[in-house]
Amino acid sequence: MDDFITKALVFGNTIAGRQWLQYVLYAGTRILDIVLCIVFLAVAIGLINKAYVYKNDEMSVKELVMLIIPSLVGVTGYGILQYYLNIYEKGTGKSLTDTYGFYGALSFVHYFISIIAILVMTTMFQNWKVAQEEQTGQELVLNQVSDMKKHIGEVEKLYQDIRSLRHDMGNHIQMLEHLVAENHMDDAAEYMEHLKKEWNEISPEIKTGSPVIDVILMEKLREAKEKQIRFISDFHYPGDTKLNAFDLSVILNNALNNCMENVSGENPYISLSSFRKNSIFMITIKNRYEGELNYKDSDLPETTKSGKEHGIGLHNIRRVARMYMGDISLEQENQEVVLSIMLQVE
Repeated sequence: MDDFITKALVFGNTIAGRQWLQYVLYAGTRILDIVLCIVFLAVAIGLINKAYVYKNDEMSVKELVMLIIPSLVGVTGYGILQYYLNIYEKGTGKSLTDTYGFYGALSFVHYFISIIAILVMTTMFQNWKVAQEEQTGQELVLNQVSDMKKHIGEVEKLYQDIRSLRHDMGNHIQMLEHLVAENHMDDAAEYMEHLKKEWNEISPEIKTGSPVIDVILMEKLREAKEKQIRFISDFHYPGDTKLNAFDLSVILNNALNNCMENVSGENPYISLSSFRKNSIFMITIKNRYEGELNYKDSDLPETTKSGKEHGIGLHNIRRVARMYMGDISLEQENQEVVLSIMLQVE
């Protein structure tokens, strides 16, 4: 474009006595060339910035090299072509593209192939990142399946302990009757205290209506106590619905893990509640957070974590919610983060 404009405006006005016009036109074409280059670069960068969805992720040196090689090849080829062009014109005083028309076509083919290579590499890289994200998601699901197996094992152990206690209850009653009849009240009180302690150990503090969810929340309660975080639960499992306990465990595990990692400030707390109205089941999870969520180009905030698993938790929650024709929202009210999850359970 620059060559065409220069020939049409500058060399097309070679009238004697009007050299000033040639100088003005030449200066104008140089400025126009710079402006057009800036515009083309700005448009290209804007399109890439819009199309490339992983621009906020950390990039490794390997990934950077993979993306930059096509551009380096294009720049190197451009330098070689311009080098021979300048040598020929200085040596002969003639234009190489005018003398050999195929040289201009060869340059065009090289530039075109370079641009295509950049686009292809960017597309391949983005597809690779998508596949990598899917693999990470699958690994997380496998980990959650493993966690679920562990939860089920703990529930079975809990029920086994309860069955054992019920089986021995007759013997315990007879022992207490014997102690009372013999007027051994201190021994009877001590025996009762032992039974109460044993019952408290096997009886969950949180009762949601689902043994699996009970175990999950009890684990989170113990973790919160260790970290000196106040844990409040008013969650009730909606019985007689199509809601699967495994799907619900994916939601609660991911959400509560995020809360445990990000809760901050004085008097830290995590609050879990739920309610059901007709076919709609709402889960609300709150935690204290002194920072500020950064949303940028998404309705979900950017994660503060780094690594290949970052940001997967909220996307897994949304994936499960949409399986039940629902969705999620994450908002910040002052120093409190509120995660709302809506599910259709009928």
